[in-house]
Amino acid sequence: MRRLNYDLKGNIKKFWNSTPERNAHLGLSGEAEFLLARYKNLIGDKVPVRGKTVIDFGHGGGLLGRYLLAECEVKKYVGYDIAERSNRVASENLREFDNKELILLQEHRWDFAAHRPGVIVCLACIFHFPTKLYLDNFLKTCEESGARYLVLEIRDRGHGTKFQPEPYSAESFALRPRTCLTCDTTADYVAGKLPSYELTEKTEINPKNGCQILWFRRG
Repeated sequence: MRRLNYDLKGNIKKFWNSTPERNAHLGLSGEAEFLLARYKNLIGDKVPVRGKTVIDFGHGGGLLGRYLLAECEVKKYVGYDIAERSNRVASENLREFDNKELILLQEHRWDFAAHRPGVIVCLACIFHFPTKLYLDNFLKTCEESGARYLVLEIRDRGHGTKFQPEPYSAESFALRPRTCLTCDTTADYVAGKLPSYELTEKTEINPKNGCQILWFRRG
């Protein structure tokens, strides 16, 4: 891997604060109905979230939070995001709900267990993680969280987006409008980092973008 000789953390924040709204899943570009249908299919119909605290890692505009709070009767919604813009938009989208907490990411280590979560969700986010260490820290935090269920979306290493740079390369962090951070992995790698969980279900790998949804249940 080429050494990154600039402010990685600052550039990542800058990217997500300035990338087009649709890329940041802010729900301001006509995608709200699509995302809500996706959340129902991937979470509402598969994971028992009622009465539970749900962590949403990479909350974007908070549309998953709105779905969970308005339709699923969750106990509390806790959203994490790295972009100040996402926190502002999510705060506005969720202004009518009191049982929420939005956290601006500062470091590469977190304490999910402190929230006593029942479910952890991370959609359209893991494949934008900046380094393998970041991914490993995230999975370790999930393992130690005590959450009963995990819903994670990855991009399979062998089926990544055709025009993306190699995983973890310096080119992944160029601040060009159409460039996303790239972190490819595999379902087996993720499962191996979550020994307390059973991989109960996974989708087929999407041939267009290499993405795959994984459902875990604590054993």
